[in-house]
Formats: sequence, structure tokens, C-alpha cells
Amino acid sequence: MKVLIVSGFLGAGKTTFIKELVKRTKKDVAVLENEVAGSNIDAQTLRSASLNVWELTEGCICCNMQADFATSVLAIANSLDPEYLIVEPTGVAMLSQVINNIQKIAYERVVLIEPICIIDALAYRDEKNRYQEFIDDQIKYAGHIILSKSEGLNDKELQDLKKEIDSEVTIVTNYHQEDDAFFFKLLQEDFNEDVVVNEVKNNDFEEMHLNGAVLNEGYLVLFLQQLIAGKYGNVVRAKGQIKASQYLRFDVVGDRYAITGGIDENNECVFIGHNLDRDGIRKALIPGYKPQKSAINVILNKNQIQ
Repeated sequence: MKVLIVSGFLGAGKTTFIKELVKRTKKDVAVLENEVAGSNIDAQTLRSASLNVWELTEGCICCNMQADFATSVLAIANSLDPEYLIVEPTGVAMLSQVINNIQKIAYERVVLIEPICIIDALAYRDEKNRYQEFIDDQIKYAGHIILSKSEGLNDKELQDLKKEIDSEVTIVTNYHQEDDAFFFKLLQEDFNEDVVVNEVKNNDFEEMHLNGAVLNEGYLVLFLQQLIAGKYGNVVRAKGQIKASQYLRFDVVGDRYAITGGIDENNECVFIGHNLDRDGIRKALIPGYKPQKSAINVILNKNQIQ
């Protein structure tokens, strides 16, 4: 079983790329999805493409879930034995650490191939400024770098961006236009380098998982505009499905959002960032939601009445 890591920061487009890779190569593939906040949104997207998906949630496979990750990889190798296992870490995983964790369990039947890093062409500069250690680590240890969401950039903008990324490997843009041979090549290069693992640091990201979101289409647009404007805290990434007159999928990356049709009838959402206004988000998306008083407040109120 060959293991391919598809890394990239939050919202870079890893899941979309994986679907295209599998579609083009038609290989025997299993996917190990490291979701955040207990959410299985991306796993559902991959399953909609008839892929065999395993999930690891509520933690990161580069640090606090190393043992679970190793166990899952070996279980997939010994039970399913696919030709390829694609590992999609959470966007704030250190690629060097994920590589190291796989190398610890690699043997004749588990072989690591050159990792891929997906970079959001429109968000790279902002993400580099704010989360440099994650971005630098993912670029440094990638065998292939692919720019997503680059279709709207002209040649000069693309060349300037490639210079800023400053990688020794070739940077590919608009992978949808590549022929099938390109995707087959990505699966053929074994990883043979020794990796010096960076110290894994606490990323301090808050994660919020929400079930039962309901919102009118018009108010969904307003909510997303308020979200990227900072009304509900510093939201770096948000995604999920909302029940309106139909099920709608939304994606938020930085200061951009998109709304598309839902893939099923599951209305759950996840929000990642700092200083999240959890009650504000729940109030906006859960009909009839009322903030819960804390036990301390209840005790204080009782004392005041007495």
C-alpha cells in the first residue's frame, strides 16, 4: 500500500483535488480523513464520489492523535489493503510531523510517496503572514505543489506568486487542465528523504461544531457577509450545510465565501478561528436558540434573591 499525503492550509481545496485525482487515475484508493471539531463534512463529500473513507476527528494526526493515526493506517493496510491510501490531514497539521509518523510504521507493505501541498492562490499571502510556520513546513516537505483557485490570475500575477512561494519543486497551476498522465505521475514517486521534524506547537485555533442549522437563503448571504466582516469573531475557515428551502453548502476561507447546492440532507457546520462568538453563531443558525446561563450565574442570582 502506497501512502500519499495531500496537505494544505484550511480551505485550500484538498478534498476537491483528491476527488479529481481519483477520478483521473481510477486507482484502488482509500482515504483517511483527519477532520476537525468532530465534523465529517469533507468525508461526506468524498463518499459522494463513491470513495472508501476512514475518519479521524476531534484532534490532529500530527500531534495528539499519533497513536490513533498509526493504528488506522495499519488497520487499513491489513484489512482493506488498497493500492493507495490518501491521507488528508487537517489544515493546521505540520506536514513534517505527519511524514515522520508514517515513516515510523513504514515497512514492505506501507510505502510513503512524495507528498502534495495544495496552496490557495488567493489566500496565500494573508495565510503566510498570519500562520507562517504551518505554511513554510507544508511547502518545505512537499514533493509537489499545486496552486488552487488560480484561474483568475494573469501570467504576471502567477509568476510573482511562484517567486514568493520560493520552492525547489515545480508549482502547478489549474490542475483541472492537466492530462491524465500528470495525475498518474503523482502516484509514482517514492519518498526517500530524511525529515527533520519541526517542533509541533499549539495552534490555539478554536473549533466549533454545530448541528441542525436552519436559515433562509437571503439571510444566509447576510450571515456569511457578517461572518467574514468579523461579527462572530476571527473566523479563518467555515464550512457546512444549511437547511433552507433546499439544502445549501457554504464555504468560507478568509474574506471569501461561496454557496452551492447541498450533497445530502445533513445540516451541520464547522467554524475554525479565534475568539468565536459561539452564542452569536448558534442564535443566528438555530431556530429558537437561547443562550444557557452558566451554573455560576444561576447560583449568584439565587443568592441575590435570598
